Amino acid sequence: MRAPFTAFAYAFVCAAWLGAGPGCGGAMHSAGNPGSAGASGSGGGAAGESTAGVGAAGVGGHAGAAAGAAGAAGATGTGSMAGADAGPAADTGATTDTAPATDAPASGGDAPVVDCPGGGTGTQLLGSASLLDLKTCLVWQRAPSATNMTNKRAGKFCAALEQDGWTDWRVPAPEELATWPNIAANANANAYVTNPIYIPVAATVVEGCTGDSHSCNIAEYNAGSLACAWQGVDFAGPFVCVRGTAKPSTTATAYSAATCDACRSHVGGAAPDVKIADCLPYAN
Repeated sequence: MRAPFTAFAYAFVCAAWLGAGPGCGGAMHSAGNPGSAGASGSGGGAAGESTAGVGAAGVGGHAGAAAGAAGAAGATGTGSMAGADAGPAADTGATTDTAPATDAPASGGDAPVVDCPGGGTGTQLLGSASLLDLKTCLVWQRAPSATNMTNKRAGKFCAALEQDGWTDWRVPAPEELATWPNIAANANANAYVTNPIYIPVAATVVEGCTGDSHSCNIAEYNAGSLACAWQGVDFAGPFVCVRGTAKPSTTATAYSAATCDACRSHVGGAAPDVKIADCLPYAN
């Protein structure tokens, strides 16, 4: 009685007859026994013995062996080609997409979130004492200061202000102040103090801030009629604090220091006689 034709004998014959040809790949499929897919792939070994053309299927049987090592992933294979399809299914290298983070406007402390497209009309109350201008998107104090201050003291006050959760308050520029929704005519009031502060070009910061600083202030002595005024170091007037950045083309540029008649001769031209300075350290 002839002994069974074992896988070892088959491998020996394959090596002797076919060398390392494609069909031998099917014979190697018997190594897939660690998983059920390896057994189903053994069909590839038988096919690999027939012809060189079917030997390519034997390569598939080898892939079945790889799937068998992975476990149940190769179990769907019923022949050498099914084993080849099962091999890639064992790959777990897929990536997972995550949702992008949502951006939100930044604010300080417990301040309301401001989402303002700009160009609107009217105002919106924020917190208990702040006002959003829907045109410029600037956030203002609803009411001006209770006392008059110099430009330096006003700047120090706004820089230290914490209101409705915000801490980034500042004194407005004249073209911003001219858009403040609550500016009101007062024939007996001084002009509103503005920022920046200017000192002589030739002066040091200490000299200018303590002895010769100016600002281009805004007054409304008659209803609906604003004016700018060039006022110096000892001038004290009412002021209001503002925060944020105005949307483009929404401020009253006719009242900027470089444009209004009272101030432009000092800050503008080819040879201005003043420069901007940080005078807050010299506020008293």
